Parts: sequence; C-alpha cells; structure tokens
Amino acid sequence: MIIKSGKISTIVAIVGIATSLMSASVGALDSNQDKFFDSIRAHCGKAFSGSVEDSSNSTAYTGRKFVLHIRDCSNTQIKMPLHVDDNSSRILVLTKRDGSIELQHDHRHADGSSDALTLYGGYSSADSTGNVTNFPESVESIEITKAHAPNRTYPSVWSIILSSEDITYQVVRPGRTIKSNFKFTDMVAHPPKAWDLSTPISTIAPSEQLLDLSGRFLTLTETNDDFLRGRSGSIERTLPDRSYSGVKQASYQAGQLLQEFNAIALHKLSHEDTLTAALLKRDLELLAEASEHHWLFFDVTAYNGGYVMSSELVSALNSIDLAVPDGVEHYLSLFTDAGRFIDELTNKLQGQRQRGILLPKAAIPKIRSLYSGVRESLEELTRVDSSRLKSVTPDLAQYLEDETASVLHKVLSPALDRLLDELGDDYMAQAPKAAGLYQYPGGDAYYQYLIQRETSLDLTPDQIHQMGLLAMEDVHKQMQAIRQKLGFTGTAVEFHKQLTNVKRLYDDSPEEVEQRYLAYVDRIKPHLAKYFSKKPQKPYGVKRASPMAELSMAAGYYSGGATGEPGYYYYNGSNLDSSSMISAGFLIYHELVPGHHFHLSLVKENQQLSVYRRGIRMNAFTEGWANYAAHLALEMGMLDDPYDHYGFLLSHAFISARLVLDTGLNHKGWSLDKASRYMLENTVSSESQVVSEVLRYAVNSPAQALTYKLGYDKILGLRQTYKEALGEHFELKKFHSAMLSSGTLSMPVLEQHIQWFIEEELKKSTVTAND
Repeated sequence: MIIKSGKISTIVAIVGIATSLMSASVGALDSNQDKFFDSIRAHCGKAFSGSVEDSSNSTAYTGRKFVLHIRDCSNTQIKMPLHVDDNSSRILVLTKRDGSIELQHDHRHADGSSDALTLYGGYSSADSTGNVTNFPESVESIEITKAHAPNRTYPSVWSIILSSEDITYQVVRPGRTIKSNFKFTDMVAHPPKAWDLSTPISTIAPSEQLLDLSGRFLTLTETNDDFLRGRSGSIERTLPDRSYSGVKQASYQAGQLLQEFNAIALHKLSHEDTLTAALLKRDLELLAEASEHHWLFFDVTAYNGGYVMSSELVSALNSIDLAVPDGVEHYLSLFTDAGRFIDELTNKLQGQRQRGILLPKAAIPKIRSLYSGVRESLEELTRVDSSRLKSVTPDLAQYLEDETASVLHKVLSPALDRLLDELGDDYMAQAPKAAGLYQYPGGDAYYQYLIQRETSLDLTPDQIHQMGLLAMEDVHKQMQAIRQKLGFTGTAVEFHKQLTNVKRLYDDSPEEVEQRYLAYVDRIKPHLAKYFSKKPQKPYGVKRASPMAELSMAAGYYSGGATGEPGYYYYNGSNLDSSSMISAGFLIYHELVPGHHFHLSLVKENQQLSVYRRGIRMNAFTEGWANYAAHLALEMGMLDDPYDHYGFLLSHAFISARLVLDTGLNHKGWSLDKASRYMLENTVSSESQVVSEVLRYAVNSPAQALTYKLGYDKILGLRQTYKEALGEHFELKKFHSAMLSSGTLSMPVLEQHIQWFIEEELKKSTVTAND
C-alpha cells in the first residue's frame, strides 16, 4: 500500500544520553519532573524560530524555516507543534503519567489525514533533572518504528534541554544525532494552528459542535469495520488496521476529541442530542483507553481476524461493481491489502508471545484449521464469475485475472504461510493449558474494561457470576414444569437424552434447516403489525454459512449486508445429526424478526438519526433486544408447542450459563474442563458445541456473551417500569416504538430515554384528561 505524504522526514531531537542511569529517589524524580514541566509551561503561548544541526551532514534541512510553538498547556499536558516551512503536521506532546513524563510525536500528513508512523516516543528516565529530561524509546515505540519505518535505526533517545536562554530538542539514534535549537529571544508571530485543533467553536451551537465531533469520531473509526463497509454501505479499499501503532493513534485522537467534547454546553442540548452526547462520550472514553489493552486481545481468532478472512473479505470482493471505471482497481486494492492484514495478525502474535501472552493450547488447532482452509479455498472463492465481467473489456478482464493470481501466489499465500508457521509446534509447546484473561498480565483490568464496553453496566465479575447462578436455578424450575406437562417423571439429564431420539427435532439436510426456520418466520409475520407501528423495508432470508466459517462457529450469525442487499441469518449446516433444532424458534426470532434484522434495519432506515447514531454498536442493546424479541414471540403464542417452549427455556439456560461460564473462565480461574462440564450439565449442547462455546468466552470474545442475558433482563425491567408508570395508559406498541425509534443505546442511556418517554406520555394523558 502506497501512502502519499506531504510530511518531510523526521527532524527533531536532542542530545546524546549516557547509558548509565543516575540513582534518585522517587520524590526527587517527581520534583525534577515538576520543575522541568513547569519551566516549559512558563513559555506557553509563545513561538520561537530556530535552526537544526544534523550529524549526518544531510542538506535536507538547509534553508528551511523552523518554528516551535508552545501552544496548549494544562496541568498534565503540553502540546508543542513543530512547524517546518508551511508544514504543521507534527506535534510534540508531553504528558504527565504516574510519576513520569511521556513524550509522543503526534504525526499527520500535511492535510491532517492519518499517518501510520505516529505516537512513537518514550518515558522520562531516572537521570533526568529539572533542566534536562531524557526519553529513551519505549518498547511500544520500537514496535511502531519496526512496522512503519523499517529502515530507521533504533532505539532512539530523545532529550529536551532547557536553559534561561533557549530550549533544545534532540534525538540520538545509532550513527546519527539531530538537534534543533530555539532561542527565547527569537520570538515570532504565532503560526497557523496545527491540524489537531479545529477553528474556535465558542460561537457554534452546542448541537452543531456535537454533530461535528461525532462526524470526526466516525472518520477516526470508519476504516476499522470488520464488515469492510463504510457507514453508507460502500465497500472499503483496505482491511482494518490491527497494528499497535494504529490502535495507539486512534486512542490518542479519541483523547483529543474528548477534550473538545468536555467544552460543549451539554445543558443546552435537546433530548435526542443529550442521548447522542452520552453515547459519544462513552465511545470516546472507551477508545481512548483501548490501546492500554491492545496486547490482550487475540485478533487471530475465528470471531475476529478469522471472520474477516473467512467470510467478510469474500463477501466484500463479490459486492464490488467491476464495471465502474475504477472497479477493477478497487477489487485489487482490497484483495492485495489482505496480505498486510494477515501479516499484522502474525506480528501481533509475535508481540503477544514476547509479553507472555499466548493462546491456550485448546484454541490453536481450530485456528490453524481455519487459516489452512482459507489458504486452500481462497483461489476458488475469489475466482471472478464471468457474469461480472460482461461490461469489462477483455484486456481489463485478463489484467484482473493475472493480477489476482499474482497477488494470491506472491502476497496472500506467503502471508498465510507465515501466520501458520508462527502457530506451529514451538508456539504450541509454549502455549498454556489454561484459558481465560485472568492468567495474563493486566488481564483482570482488561476484563473489567470489556464488561463495561460490552454491557455498559457497572457490574463486577463476581456480581455477574452470582446473577448467573440465580438465573440458572429459576430457568431449571421452569423447565421442570414443562417436563411434568409432557408427563415425564425422570431427571433433566434423562429427558435431554431422550430428546436426542425425537426425530422431528433433527433435520437431514441444510435445505430442511432453512425450511424449518422460514416456517417460524411465516408464522409470526401476520401478527407483527399489532405489536409494532413500523416495520423495516429491508428484505431478509436464511443462508448456510461458508464451509470455512463453519469450522469455528456455533449455531450461526446475522449479517445485515450492504445497502440494498437483504439481511441474512447464516446458519451452521454441518454436523446436523448431532445438532438438535429444538431451539430453532427461539433462534430465528432472535436473529431475524422481530430480532436483529428488525432492530438493525430500522436503525439504518431512520433518517431522523445522525450518521453516528445509525452506526452505533452496543451489544447489550442489540443482543438484549434480540432475546426480548424471542420472549415477545413466546408471549404472542408463536412457541406454544411444548418442545418449542422447552427450546426457548433451553436457550435461556444457555444465556444464563454464559454469565457463569464467562466470569468463571476469565475471572475465577475455571479450567476448560470445569467450564465444559458445567455447560454439559446445564444445557443440551453437544460436546462439539461446548468446545466452541467455552473457547469463545475465554479466547474469541470475552465478556461479549454476557450481553445476551444482562441486556434482556434490563429491557424486561424497563418494560415493567414503563407499564407501572403508565398504568391504564400502557400500550406495548408504544413501548416498542420508544425502544426502537432512537436507535441503539447503551443501557444507562436507554433507561434515561425510557424515563423521558414515560414523562412525555404522562403529559399527553394529563392533557387528554383535562380536555
């Protein structure tokens, strides 16, 4: 991938550093750093011209104009844009962090667009004084340098030297020293503001400030979508950036946006804008913290990087219109970038291994099988059907065929080989038998972060674990009542074993699976208007997942597709002889209507919401609503058959068990064997399903599975609150409108919205009564 840049090569830095560190007490170190920080801050608001010396005798800086602007200062952070001629694309950032000072180089292209090489730097060393602070390059910075400046020597040591007359900023690398000096007597007019701060917005309405900020947040996160589609539904030209430098850059930029957010007069916002503000603040805070946990997330797993490579890449490539002028180049750009994406997965595995973070042994074989399958099938899956080339010239069609073959054999296959080699015998030998975040450095803090990110609820792992145990007791009582209704007097285990012999609960072919799902959908369709004032326009259907995806997935997943395309539930059509369909009704109402498809399509079609609001993802709402939708189907009489009702309860046992299993594996130190036994004893999952599920909780997506039950409980609780508050004026259809009309919300924001909706309905009823 070629990146065009108006940014000149790195310039700044200061003095050579002695390798031995001076001994100093923490108190003395803090005192020196405070003095150093305050000395720079004393010059805040001033700009100075300067000159550069380069020990390499390079003439790159000869005749250039250098200005250091000590521009933005707080008690904990100083920003100093370094202007070179008219280029203001780099900012030096000093931040106080836990007894030290961090130096970062915040780099952009001249137009402010993202630069891959950014946020490198280091932390102040113990030999620093009140006048001289040294910043040896950090391990994280070296990772960034290796990835995006492979020809640069490292490590670097930066220094800032202060005197009463000047400030010197310098870098020392093996074989080269570059020093820039700025005298305090050489003050100049303030240069134009660098890219990271927009025009003063004090005169702009708070709602417009909010819209601008949410738009910039979207720009920041746009290209990291696993579905490879922009907010408009257009196909991306690159795959997501999984590099540490990319995550670090995104976190830093989110922090900058958060500072701007905190200046907005929130009390002047409308109700909907207040919801937007709360959601945006949460998104910014989570993204600002994300880089701290980068190495604890396994991108290579089936639900993450594996999902991109096995499902979404092929889907995106097949959706590109080759007949438009740049269609072929678009196709080749995305296809070629898969090599970079795969190498980033490999690089992260290597970086994790260096930090003592390895996949558990049990997860490795399936991951290897997944990527081996990708390697073996990619040529066939990406072969362009002749029908797509009817409007393409023969020469261009031949060019596409030749280039695709070249990329496949010279880029993608070698990249996949490197990934598979990294996950070879040596990796397996070092891998732990245990699974779960608790075993890794920083794992407990990361798990708490994930709980907040996925559920938006302030709950501890222990609280969630106990909630799961109580929920299991309750659902088992309900299941026992159904068994008694069916005249069965044995144990639950005996009944579940008997279910394996009920032929109507199994299908012989994928076609039968599809017909079963569609029959449930046809049953509920005529009744939806009674419960919903608005239905989505987007069509929907059922399809079998790709063979590659089936290797590591459980039942299936919903995908909304691009604009104009149907939304599909992709099911697992393998191992049908051991896959009971007793929960098929629950599942399809959860996935399609009135579940995921209903909710997500209505959000996308709601033009009253901003682009940001239409694109929000909040698992507790999304999965909570989907489970509520299945609950509603039960209330509507769609699951009156005792086996359907039992399947519904089995599904609730399943999502209740997730509360116990997820917290057990990631917080309480449960072994995979203990988790598997618990799941086998409390659900009717097959052994193959259990293996996939427990690895999902411990490795693929920790905390994500908590959202199904916690979100469902929250929504049911809010419905009860709504019903009690409105009394005789309660209408279920209006509650559903309240739930879906404002898009996807976090649980605290949803509660705030429902309370507002209650107040509005009470006002209406009061007016009606007075009339």
